[in-house]
Amino acid sequence: MLDIPKTADKLRKLAADQTIVRFPDAPPPAEKHEVEPTVGVRPAAPRLRPVPRRRSIVKQSFIACVLLPTLIAGIYYAFIAADQYAVEAQFAVRSKESGVSGIEGLTFLTGLTGSSPSASDSYIVTNFIASRDLVGEIDKTLDLRAMFSRPEADWWASVDPEAAIEDLVDYWNTMVSTDFETHSGIVLLEVRAFRPEDAQALADKIISQSEKLVNDMSRRARADAVAEAENEVTHAEIRLRLARKAIAQFRGRELRLDPVATAEAREKILGELEGRLAQLQTELSTLRSVSPNSPRIASTVFQVEAVQKQINAVRNRTNIRDTENEGSLNTQLTAYEEFETEKMFAEKAFISSLASLEQARIEASGQNRYLSVFVQPKTPDIAVYPERMRWVAVVFILAFLTWAIGSLIVAGIRDHMQ
Repeated sequence: MLDIPKTADKLRKLAADQTIVRFPDAPPPAEKHEVEPTVGVRPAAPRLRPVPRRRSIVKQSFIACVLLPTLIAGIYYAFIAADQYAVEAQFAVRSKESGVSGIEGLTFLTGLTGSSPSASDSYIVTNFIASRDLVGEIDKTLDLRAMFSRPEADWWASVDPEAAIEDLVDYWNTMVSTDFETHSGIVLLEVRAFRPEDAQALADKIISQSEKLVNDMSRRARADAVAEAENEVTHAEIRLRLARKAIAQFRGRELRLDPVATAEAREKILGELEGRLAQLQTELSTLRSVSPNSPRIASTVFQVEAVQKQINAVRNRTNIRDTENEGSLNTQLTAYEEFETEKMFAEKAFISSLASLEQARIEASGQNRYLSVFVQPKTPDIAVYPERMRWVAVVFILAFLTWAIGSLIVAGIRDHMQ
């Protein structure tokens, strides 16, 4: 038979045992929060592993892109780069009219900003020094290719002995430099070479050719001025001849040498007749008032009428045409005065053009523009080029900037890809 009380006691014990065991097995709520962060952090661990490798790449790139070029530049400028000797000269283009006085002289002494009459000539000279024409002219007397490829010159700074003229001109402009100061009109010239005597010879030749250029420009300007003055004289002479010819044709056509003289003669005759008429009229009035029956009254009246007829005849004769081809004296006088006025202006223009021509010839006999060299080129004692420390520093700065910019770009691309 089933013992019900015992069976119930066993069931209660079993339930009590299961309750005690269940509580330790159940995970507490806090443990769930500790497991979740652990699961989330584990995937980030692989990203931290390549950091030493990245640092190694950065160091290698810095060495290759910055230190190595700087080291190469330092070795080149310390042991390979050849010495270069520099010669300096200063000159200015001056004009005879201004010299160093007046506005241009004040500008030259005080340094006030302004444009002088010789500024354009100075620009021409500076452009000429950098031109192919000067290089070709100097190369005829001085072998520039041999001069710039001396045995003591290094391979990087020298020119190819077989270089074309275009390459030689480009190299020339790296060894010869000019600077024009607009406020003073001074041109600064610097010439470099691998030997002191070469730099001196080049500077002397450049100044000589520049003086020749300025003299040629001055000579051409003087010749142009004389030619222009002669042209003005020719035009003025033609104008004067035409004016004189017009007067001669007028005289032949009007049959009067001088209408002005004719008019003056007419006015003189009229004046004399009118004066005589006034005198007779006064005398007639006196006779009539003093002795009305005087026989002289009739003769005086006759004289008055005769003089009046002469006056009327002169006036009528000057206001009608003597022939079909003749005009009145007033018309002739107007035309003649126009011809005389043109002749007068033509004579003045001719005299003025002759004076200008004479002045141009006087100026052409001298030199009104010249090259003033006030700092003569001197043979250098020591080499001042290349600037070794400066260029090594420039190489380092440029290489560092290039490396830094490249590193930032690469890092940005890599982060974007990940």
